[in-house]
Amino acid sequence: MQGIMESFIGLGFLLGGPIGSGFYRVGGYSLPFYVFGGFLVLLVVLNFFTVPSYNARPREKTSVLELLRIPSVWTTCLALTITFGILGIITVGLAVHLTDTFEVKDAYAGFFWVLSGVFKTVSSTLIGTLTNKLVETNSAAARLILIVGQILGCITLLFIGPSQTLHLPDKLALVCIGLALEGIVKSCVIVPSLVDVTVTARWSGLPDNFATQSIIAGLFWGAFSFGTFLGPLIGGALIHQFGFSGACNVGAVVFLIMGAILSIYLAWEYRCGRGRREAYRLFAISGSDELNDEVPLVATK
Repeated sequence: MQGIMESFIGLGFLLGGPIGSGFYRVGGYSLPFYVFGGFLVLLVVLNFFTVPSYNARPREKTSVLELLRIPSVWTTCLALTITFGILGIITVGLAVHLTDTFEVKDAYAGFFWVLSGVFKTVSSTLIGTLTNKLVETNSAAARLILIVGQILGCITLLFIGPSQTLHLPDKLALVCIGLALEGIVKSCVIVPSLVDVTVTARWSGLPDNFATQSIIAGLFWGAFSFGTFLGPLIGGALIHQFGFSGACNVGAVVFLIMGAILSIYLAWEYRCGRGRREAYRLFAISGSDELNDEVPLVATK
């Protein structure tokens, strides 16, 4: 489900620019806001009449502090924040890099972002399906995909920079490959992060109900939003200090460090922590009208 949602989010980012610019050409600056704002109001009315109500109340309550006491939640949320904070380097500096290095016209620089949006849209559903399948046999699969995302993030920045340390050439093709990888990186981080926090919460003894799911969603999007907030600040500071290529090198190192932290913690959790997590299906729903709060949780060792 998360993969499908992320695909539609990526599709929105992909289509938003061309549609908005089209309305801008037709009616000027104000028309896109009037059209999209009116459409959102219409969606609110439709949702009010079409979304079914759900009156069940969970028998057990969950607090944010209970979730924050779990170390695994912190490592996953940190990876989510770091990823989008470091990708801010691309957000801030790519347009200038394209115009200065490859003499791409400002009017066409925005089209390069389509690559990231397309690959994020396609890969989100695929990674979501893969994550849900793998987590049924190995509940650490979500974190393994998250680690892969960190490695791909490192490669992304090395290609887009490009890395002078590795003597990569200034080729527009490398930038395009890097932007395609960026879309995949976002999917590899966003989708399994939510799954991993959900698995961690259930494995740690929190009830599988709407209260827990709501807190998980709030914490997840909080970490994501904090990363997107820090991204332009971090990206601007690094580019000012090291230049675009140097900033990409620094970001690539940060991705490697974050991947190492996730790998070390996963190994520690397996060998020295609470042991290996048992696999199970996500979001199991009982035959009643509410999430099954009474099914015994996975036994911990």
